[in-house]
Amino acid sequence: MSDRVVKSATLKGGVLLALLAFSVVSPDLAWLAVHRPPENAVQEILLPGIATVGVLLSLSSRLWIGALLLVPWAIIAPLEAYYVLDFGKSVDSHLLGIIADSNFSEASNFISGVVALFVAIDLIFILVAVAAPFLSFRLQLCWTGRSRYWVLLASLFVLVLPEIMKFHGPVRALPIEAAQAAGRSPGSALADDGFPEVFDYLERVYPAGVPSRAYAYVQQRRALREAQKMLSGFGFQAFQESPVDVRQVYLLVIGETGRPDHLQLNGYDRETTPRLVSQDRLLSFRNAFSPWAWTRMSVPIILTRKPGEDNNQFFPERSLVSAFREAGFRTYWFSTQSPLGPHDSSIALHAAEADETRYLNVADYKTEGVFDGALLSPVDQVLKRAEPKVLIVLHTLGGHFNYADRYPNAFEKFLPSLKGLDNAGLHNREIRREFNNSYDNSLLYFDYFMSSLISRLEKESIVSSMFYIADHGENLYDGMCEKAGHGRGNDYDFRVPALFWYSKGYEELFPDKLKAIASRVDSPISTTNVFHSILDGANIHYPGERLESSVFGKNWKPSPRITQNKIDFDLADREGDCKRLVAKSPKTD
Repeated sequence: MSDRVVKSATLKGGVLLALLAFSVVSPDLAWLAVHRPPENAVQEILLPGIATVGVLLSLSSRLWIGALLLVPWAIIAPLEAYYVLDFGKSVDSHLLGIIADSNFSEASNFISGVVALFVAIDLIFILVAVAAPFLSFRLQLCWTGRSRYWVLLASLFVLVLPEIMKFHGPVRALPIEAAQAAGRSPGSALADDGFPEVFDYLERVYPAGVPSRAYAYVQQRRALREAQKMLSGFGFQAFQESPVDVRQVYLLVIGETGRPDHLQLNGYDRETTPRLVSQDRLLSFRNAFSPWAWTRMSVPIILTRKPGEDNNQFFPERSLVSAFREAGFRTYWFSTQSPLGPHDSSIALHAAEADETRYLNVADYKTEGVFDGALLSPVDQVLKRAEPKVLIVLHTLGGHFNYADRYPNAFEKFLPSLKGLDNAGLHNREIRREFNNSYDNSLLYFDYFMSSLISRLEKESIVSSMFYIADHGENLYDGMCEKAGHGRGNDYDFRVPALFWYSKGYEELFPDKLKAIASRVDSPISTTNVFHSILDGANIHYPGERLESSVFGKNWKPSPRITQNKIDFDLADREGDCKRLVAKSPKTD
């Protein structure tokens, strides 16, 4: 083989190695495009990302070994880069949990509409990832001389520099009692990973932060495994004050993906809730809020006393379901969401608290599966049992994307819709009209479903009420906004619809409670109020209750509404066409 051929092959190997390195740091480069000004992104994201590549590539003088270490990170880099570009943040343990909780189809919706482009880019990355180590091995490319050691040392220095400047040592998990004494929640103690804080610093960096994210996810799973042990002895000591002899049935309907401004009830110019509009004893809260735009984090806040700013998946208390059971109620949980194992989801843990738990949807989010109307049959079965005191929790699919899969053809009123479209996705603003039409059609079905529940309760002539609230909001290509779906950090992510219906029997039994809640339909309420309100609304009490957090309470007062991004929802600025929430800048003289 001539020297020219050898040099040419060596050059090709070097180019492939450079392309491989570029592939691996592409998510870190994406941060530069998303975060302006980019100075902090260069220092905190890009340089550590390059340093990580430098460490892996310089570990051995045989370059094929370093190239092989980079292969897996190059293959999954497009997913990370896409997530950074579209959502402005790196893949975290919460997204990993969504994928692992049998909700991969929900996660896959993030790339719907850009699948072809995504696959094409990933194929290129895979081709480079395969070719680089193969050619390096075939040519026996070696990194000789001291330069490899200097690169290794410099790269390690970049990675550990922040810890050298502020070294705190490893974080050690505290026992639950010590955590409480230190003012930390038991959930936080369970989530302690024992990792050095450098892993916290590198969490956003790709690929250096991936082990930290994965470990955080594993720790959440560990916390959930411990959850049942901790909850086994937990009790509210709940009781129903002045219990009455008449039969009582209370419904809590947990919605999925709601938009209060698309309800005809709230002044929307389309007839999306024609049945509910005609209901006499129905209240609609127009200023309701959810602190989280992820179902797996938002639903536990609805069900428990978990603070909205708590970002741990597990909260070490039982839910309102158990409080109702303690007060002598027979409890039911029916769901059209995915059936999850009791140790795999904090939602499933609370669902398992019910006397009877049933998951009715065997399909995933990619297909129609069953509609929420499937929940009517088990409700009918419960009502026929004529049990004296009943709580029913319904966890619905509501308006979860694809909206066209959430309603039967009979509710296809607003046209054209997403039904039958091959390019239906969250990244195609050209179908904005079809997108909104299908969402509004799903509300028509929601209107039918909720009205059907009301009619069933009315026929029973009992003391009954129904509280509905959605877990989070949704972006619908609003105005000139290019975003759809949820988890964007926009105003639309956190506004949710909330409704309260009550029977004549309830009105006669609790006139003061109705007077109080009716006065708060325009007040700033939150999903954090639901636990306290549902129990108070059923006249269930317990030691240490906070009636100021109940919308039925005489002394109710609004609390600060803080989003998952630690931004005060009511004080934040709204930025751009998408109304992205931005913490208000302090005034300067």
